[in-house]
Amino acid sequence: MKNFFLISFLLFLITTVICSTVSAQNYLLREKSNVEKRFKKYGTQNDVKTFVYETDSTLRLSVQDSTKRGMDITCFFDKHGKCYKETKTTDCDECFQKYLGEVLSKKMYKWKKVNETLYISTEFWNKCIVIDKKRPFSYSIIHEFMNKKEQKTLYQSISL
Repeated sequence: MKNFFLISFLLFLITTVICSTVSAQNYLLREKSNVEKRFKKYGTQNDVKTFVYETDSTLRLSVQDSTKRGMDITCFFDKHGKCYKETKTTDCDECFQKYLGEVLSKKMYKWKKVNETLYISTEFWNKCIVIDKKRPFSYSIIHEFMNKKEQKTLYQSISL
């Protein structure tokens, strides 16, 4: 019985560390009020001039600073107030490639390229990256883009 509690505690601890690490890297699955707080701190933490725009289902952080490149992060919220989609738009290809590269370098997701506009993670994370060809220098990270069974089937069908 003692081992059961020890194993349960260790699993809880590992899950907590992984989730906090993931959450610290983006806004997906965060509540709208939490994202709004983080957006308001972004300018101070990064020494840039920012604006936050809000609708009932979105929050957008816009970096509009003459000393930096322009960048927008838009978070989309479901009916429960959780972020299910995060879109990043920049004003240059070099910036776009840098930001996309940072996301793709996160080894825990094990990203696989489906085609020129779509990357998917393992079904455990159930995330995808969609590059918007109609909007230059823009991509979205979406949680639960497809159900886990479809994601697993597609993921396994892609060779590296």
